[in-house]
Amino acid sequence: MNSFNRGYALISAVAWTLGVGWVYRAGWVRHRTGLALVLIWTLGICVLLLWALYRETHQKMLNQHRGLPLMDDLTGLNNRRAFLALTHHQLDLAEKTGESGVLVIIRLENLARIVDAHGQEEGDRVMILMAQAVLSSFRGSDVAARYDYDRFTVFLPRSTLVHRDQIKERFRENLRTLDERFGRPGGFSIKMGLTQFDPVAPASLERLIVLAKEDMRPLGAGRLVSSHA
Repeated sequence: MNSFNRGYALISAVAWTLGVGWVYRAGWVRHRTGLALVLIWTLGICVLLLWALYRETHQKMLNQHRGLPLMDDLTGLNNRRAFLALTHHQLDLAEKTGESGVLVIIRLENLARIVDAHGQEEGDRVMILMAQAVLSSFRGSDVAARYDYDRFTVFLPRSTLVHRDQIKERFRENLRTLDERFGRPGGFSIKMGLTQFDPVAPASLERLIVLAKEDMRPLGAGRLVSSHA
């Protein structure tokens, strides 16, 4: 325990000792009222100790991420570390409140070929456009990230797969709009996978990622690359 929580524990122990001593000296310990007071006092102390433990655990989690980068340098989105931390928190809330959520994975299948054919600068441009399409397609309350080299992930709290087709079409349309503004004819291949978090039978984030990968389907081929064509 850190010094703050050790202080909590010490204060709690002293308060419990003084409280029980006061009840005993008042001669109430032999009566139901006195026993009830002792029980209530003890429960209160337990609550304080549990709160101290929670604060310590929460502080450890913050310390683990403190000083570590949480943003993808290229796209400005959350990086993988931030996405995992934020989405774990969202899943905990969803399980407690009984709300569903949707995990989306978007992958640019031929990013490596784009880089080989047109260079890293063009590959970076494509990923920036993809990130802008992600931001335009989802809500500000959704957790969006560049998960790794060629994949983006988004967690949508309070959502279901009823809107699967709308999610896909909105992303496709936003990507097309951005490409018409900034791109030139070329080729790209995108896959998207979605899965739903069920608070009644909650799955871990790691399991949701596996399920979303298994659901990956082509989103469509079209324009995007290359400005050098």
